[in-house]
Amino acid sequence: SSSSSSSPSFPGPHLPEIDVAPGAASTSASALAASPSPSSPPRSPRSTSSGSISQQVELVEVEYLDAYRDNVGMCVVNERGLVFAARRVDDPKGTWQMPQGGIDKGEDAKEAALRELEEETGIKASRVKFVGEVDEWLAYDFPTSVKQKLAKRAAKKKAFKKVVFKGQKQKWFLLKFDGSDSDIDLIARGEEHREFSEWCWVPLDHLSTQIVHFKKEVYEEVSKSFCPLIQDL
Repeated sequence: SSSSSSSPSFPGPHLPEIDVAPGAASTSASALAASPSPSSPPRSPRSTSSGSISQQVELVEVEYLDAYRDNVGMCVVNERGLVFAARRVDDPKGTWQMPQGGIDKGEDAKEAALRELEEETGIKASRVKFVGEVDEWLAYDFPTSVKQKLAKRAAKKKAFKKVVFKGQKQKWFLLKFDGSDSDIDLIARGEEHREFSEWCWVPLDHLSTQIVHFKKEVYEEVSKSFCPLIQDL
């Protein structure tokens, strides 16, 4: 996924042109233009009382927390003002998203952003620099289907207990990418750790129509914050 190739054009009202990475040649023109099924967006998170519910899922104890997991989101922009987007290997709908990941214990948000970026995309810290961030943390709730999927993963890993958060609160960073497409490697950690199936460069303000529905409001806020900064780079 790191060699060069010509970029197909995907016509449509939302995505006039997208650069799709090598290995994505089988992607149809309608695959990128199709938006996720409409759904009511999650309400803005409110303060809630602490508490949790436990149950058994395939003999694995699952604790559903009334709390958000700390997370980071990375908006990586290239010299043409386009941002990195990719499709998750476990997303049957084929939606597109920017890299994101959890913050480990003892990490600050910027350290987590650089670590997650390299793990998911192969892009090393030396190839990016921080040029902006969203001041507030942005949160989204997991729908029930996602919570169930997270719980079932514990059974597959033969874990005895799994904690499932109600959603994620994210610190978003804008990073300027000064490398080349050859610096991007979706299987840098091996195929078994691959998180994305393919990637592309896309205008940031188009991504909110391509993201999974429960992250739509977050992406709209990220676009509102970062699009003016990208224009000035």
